[in-house]
Amino acid sequence: MHRTSTLTALAAALALPVAAVSAATTSVDVFGDVASSNEQTGADFEASLSYDDAAQQLTVALTNTTGFTSAITAFAFNLDADADVVLNEFLSRMSWVNLDGPIDTPGQFGLFSDGATTKASGNSTPKFNAGKVALGIADASTGTFVFDVSGSAAATLEAVDFIARNGADFGFVVRFQGIGSNDLSDVVPGQPMTPPSIIPTPAAAPAGLMLLGLLATRRRRTA
Repeated sequence: MHRTSTLTALAAALALPVAAVSAATTSVDVFGDVASSNEQTGADFEASLSYDDAAQQLTVALTNTTGFTSAITAFAFNLDADADVVLNEFLSRMSWVNLDGPIDTPGQFGLFSDGATTKASGNSTPKFNAGKVALGIADASTGTFVFDVSGSAAATLEAVDFIARNGADFGFVVRFQGIGSNDLSDVVPGQPMTPPSIIPTPAAAPAGLMLLGLLATRRRRTA
């Protein structure tokens, strides 16, 4: 009787951590659709978006893969959920600011819900089509952004929810400036590179294994 009560109490204590394994970080990679860019300059990028539903944080790692002189000065994405996205911290440079939607981009790409841009001159309002080349992400460089997410759906989101098309052709766009010797600008849309991945949070996996081991041991003893 005493052994049974102890085991039951242990199982109850471990039940919550075992359930916590459902928390996960999801990710999706995005590549630049150069053929669909606004000015056809050849500017290009790759982005990796990951979302931790436990911490409720979105991380965007954005790389300039153009191959010649250029700078990424803004990006925007579409959130397909009832949640507010706020720029928490730009880990590589502190010279970027959050963009709140609706974010206006060239007509063929439409409006986007959230994003970030380099700080504008003076007290100018941050805009997707503004920004400074000197503060941008240069060729062969990566900028990392972390957004805090709040709202009723924040705990149920996945990374792919932040590149929702919402009826448009693209869910992620990047603005380039200072392209080549002629100092051109361009806007390049993005497409998902691979199916979204899910990485379970392993917080309670050892506890779950311990419980299963104890139950198996008890069965052997009572057999």
